[in-house]
This record gives sequence, structure tokens and C-alpha cells, in this order.
Amino acid sequence: MTNTEFMEEVFEIAFGDDAIYFNKTSSGSKQAVLNRLRRFSDDAMLMENILNLLTSKEKEKISLDRVKNWLGSDCSFDDICETLQDLANGNYKQRQLREDIFNTYYEEMEDTNGTSNI
Repeated sequence: MTNTEFMEEVFEIAFGDDAIYFNKTSSGSKQAVLNRLRRFSDDAMLMENILNLLTSKEKEKISLDRVKNWLGSDCSFDDICETLQDLANGNYKQRQLREDIFNTYYEEMEDTNGTSNI
């Protein structure tokens, strides 16, 4: 692959069909390509981190302590029964319940420490 072919490919990756409008020898165009590729890379890493976080939550077992934390000290027996009823009737999805339990736990960790522990 020649340097020219390489430049064409890099500009194509960064700007798709709009790559033809760039002067491939201009330093401003080269910087624009680097900025665009850096943004693509940053966005990809962010998405990977989000997916890893979601996947790890799905695999992680929910402890009794986390459930108790989610319920809170003021939760009544009737409140628990209503939650179970909603789960049984499909009004409250298991996935949403897991998310709610995890989110409550992480929110309390943030409140306690003043920073995010996620």
C-alpha cells in the first residue's frame, strides 16, 4: 500500500463519502482526520465501558443485603406483597427490578462517599 492509498483509506474511514472534499496534503485536513478518529475511538471506549458495566450487573448475583437496602427500613409487608404481585403479573419486569436494586445500591454508595464508585 502506498502512502497515498493509505491517506485515502484513512480519510474515508474518518469522513466517509465527504472525504473527497478534503485536501489530503493540508495539515488542517490531517488534524481534522485525527480529531475525528480520536472521537470515534473515545466513543467506542465509552460504549465498551457501558456494555461491560451492564453485562457485569447482569452476571452479578444480588445479595440479600442489597435487597434489604433497596427495600429500605420503612418498607412494609404490604409493600413487599405489592412488588411480588407486580412481578407475578408482569407489571414489573425482573430486569427492571435488578436495575432498581443495583441503582439504589450505587446511589447510596455515592451519597455515602460523595463520589461515584461505579
